[in-house]
Amino acid sequence: MSLYDSYDPGSGYIGTSGLWLAQTFTTSAEYYIDSVKLYAYTDDTCEVTVSIKATNGDGEPTGDDLCTGTASLPLSDYDWQEITFDSFPLLNITTKYAIVVRSTPVEALHWGVINPGGYSDGALWYSADGTTWEDILLTEDAVFKTYGGVLPEKPINPIPANTLTNVKLSWAALAWESGS
Repeated sequence: MSLYDSYDPGSGYIGTSGLWLAQTFTTSAEYYIDSVKLYAYTDDTCEVTVSIKATNGDGEPTGDDLCTGTASLPLSDYDWQEITFDSFPLLNITTKYAIVVRSTPVEALHWGVINPGGYSDGALWYSADGTTWEDILLTEDAVFKTYGGVLPEKPINPIPANTLTNVKLSWAALAWESGS
């Protein structure tokens, strides 16, 4: 899978946690999303659920999950944590989506954020229940990477096409022997 969209300034991370967190992003290409990586640390073993959601006109997450992935993460320092999705929806080019993150226990996962953020194609959101969202000061952005792929294009005949005519093929008879 290929890296498609990301926000990773390389340093200056602080950790944030909450019941539900969401970083919105705008796709740079059309692709089938396969997984995300979050730059995060855990202060306890935890189960993390990540989903991709559409966004509404205000940029906040909305609707059903387009895909979901769950991972059990051990106690760790800051590192890239990869979560693979259970299905691979097509994300449209230049469309805003949300990476929605929740963990059990709630405060165990700390997603790396930059404050002040500098990601102009999205914002960090917080929710107590996953349905009503508030932006987080519009100054912080969470660190992430999205991975996916595209379906291969329809094969085409090579140009120039083979111009041979009146070609005769002869076939030898094939026989198989039973192997024992």
